[in-house]
Amino acid sequence: MKLDAEEKQIIAEYEKGNIETRKPAEDELAEIKSAAAKTLRKERRIAKRISLNQVIW
Repeated sequence: MKLDAEEKQIIAEYEKGNIETRKPAEDELAEIKSAAAKTLRKERRIAKRISLNQVIW
């Protein structure tokens, strides 16, 4: 996986101990779960139509 400069900087700062993780608050957690559910629901609705000309026999 390729990381850009900002991502590399965040990882470096975390490894140095300059950034600490925390558990999300209840409202933040609800927002994260809602976004994840909407993303999954959206992906299920993707449909692709193909014609017989596109099918390789």
